[in-house]
Amino acid sequence: MVFSKDQGNAIVAQRRLTPAQYQELREIGKQEKRPWGTWARLGREWEFDPTYLRRLALGLPIQAGKKPLTYGNPPRTNRGVENPSAKLTEDEVREIRRIRRQPNPPSYRAMAAKLSEAKKVRITDTTVYCAANGLSWKHLPME
Repeated sequence: MVFSKDQGNAIVAQRRLTPAQYQELREIGKQEKRPWGTWARLGREWEFDPTYLRRLALGLPIQAGKKPLTYGNPPRTNRGVENPSAKLTEDEVREIRRIRRQPNPPSYRAMAAKLSEAKKVRITDTTVYCAANGLSWKHLPME
């Protein structure tokens, strides 16, 4: 074990791989096909982070002192008209929501047909429904 100080100056024990574990890790890293779950299995057996073991075996840089790599979807940045596949503008969404609040509003299909004719782009009734009810364009207030 190696002892080091963390950011709060507390002494923390950090375990290191034994030479035999390190050799086994390097051999696994050289294999073309590794069995599924190899890193997770070794992580459980040796009580190490599987991502750390994988990066060490494959010769990838170890990011010391940083948060571990996270998986999942990146944060959404292209909202509204900034999204290249957007078929409506913010003003049109506000207008749709305003019309839907009125008593006896037109159907979603009628609104979609009217928008499709005006924009020369096919807009479905589902697109209008989602925009009107806040399922899409969530960054705009419902007013």
